[in-house]
Amino acid sequence: MNKAITLPWQENFLKRNPKANIVEINCGLSTLYYQLDNKRARWIELDSPEVLKLRKDLGFDQDSRINQVVWDSDNTELDKASLGIV
Repeated sequence: MNKAITLPWQENFLKRNPKANIVEINCGLSTLYYQLDNKRARWIELDSPEVLKLRKDLGFDQDSRINQVVWDSDNTELDKASLGIV
């Protein structure tokens, strides 16, 4: 979907749920966090080790409220602890 269409929906969701857990699957080089961050939501980014390393090398995601999780597309199960859901 076009970001111009979905961004208002996402903004509205965070207004209604300011402490939400946002899970971004295959985050790539997305800047959604920087566009929507309300300083209260918790962000979980799932992607391959290579992509998460690139994000780190480029200086993305320095905020402690972002939890990056390596997602192995061959393994569809994610451990709750790695998502911070215990």
